[in-house]
Amino acid sequence: METELGLSTSEAFSRLCSTLESEIAKERERLSVGRFALRFLAHDALTTGSFCLTFAIALCICSGILIFDSLSRECALLHITASLLFLAVTLSNIYLSSRVYHMQRFAAVNKATNILNSLKLASQEEYDYEHLCAPTSDAISLQYTYRDQKLVNVPCLLLVEGDVIELRAGQLAPSRCISEQGEFIDLGDMPQYPQMICPETHGVCF
Repeated sequence: METELGLSTSEAFSRLCSTLESEIAKERERLSVGRFALRFLAHDALTTGSFCLTFAIALCICSGILIFDSLSRECALLHITASLLFLAVTLSNIYLSSRVYHMQRFAAVNKATNILNSLKLASQEEYDYEHLCAPTSDAISLQYTYRDQKLVNVPCLLLVEGDVIELRAGQLAPSRCISEQGEFIDLGDMPQYPQMICPETHGVCF
């Protein structure tokens, strides 16, 4: 019975989706830790822009004072309406700014979720790999990988744990790997091949 070399395409996609789901859940939990109000109170131009919640709260207090003063002095309806409108605009500003802050904070997580959904749909279809002789590109890095019992070109970002890859001469490891000899090869390292003696220059011993 022949031993299977590498993973199947469906199994690789399943492992990739599981890894992405785990990382997305961790990141979503990390972003949700802590009180939202305390984070939003800290004025940060990168997240809340020019909006400052401290000033908005001060405006709400001023609006409340104006409404209370208008009612206690029995001012004209126009003054009361203006105070209520002032308060409504301020509360709307707080609500919209908090939504923008929340969307910006979870933008990367939402994009990753969309990519995960696309991968789940792609896993149900037949996947066409790049040709083994495809030229190198700065936009995407390809790696010789055994999938479905054959050598194919897989994007490095789609490699998963359990993949069997083949490093070409002089190629750096795309991730932490284990060689056939059981040696660990870290990301970006070059495997140390055993010394090969050329018979043309060193002769042949019998």
